[in-house]
Amino acid sequence: MSKGESDTDWQASARSQLRNQRAAWIGSIAAGAIAGVLMGIGVNFDPGLIRTAMLGGGVLAMVVCLVWGTLIYMRVIDEQERDANLWSCYVGMIVYLTLFVAKDIGQKLDLNLPISEFGIFTATMAIVLAVFVKRRFM
Repeated sequence: MSKGESDTDWQASARSQLRNQRAAWIGSIAAGAIAGVLMGIGVNFDPGLIRTAMLGGGVLAMVVCLVWGTLIYMRVIDEQERDANLWSCYVGMIVYLTLFVAKDIGQKLDLNLPISEFGIFTATMAIVLAVFVKRRFM
């Protein structure tokens, strides 16, 4: 095998992995969007068969999206992205635990801390995203 053939094989492999990563992201986003639309439509319908079908379809699409997206994602990511993902989840869980415990202790001590469940969720997701972007792209 000549040097040109080994370079071509490496480049073809890299292009294939990039296509797989792109397909995983696009497919996961599309399936999630379909699930969201189905669930949104189902919530707005009067109770009955159509609402049940819409909600069931949304839940099924969401599960398929998560399972399919996770399987593809874990197969196509590289070490740098896996490391960034692990660190961001770790830091996010610390933030969540800290805010949740602070809110719980505040309630037990009859302190009215300005922390809502949505605030805890939003802060956790913002920190996870910030740490992921920092570790992955900077």
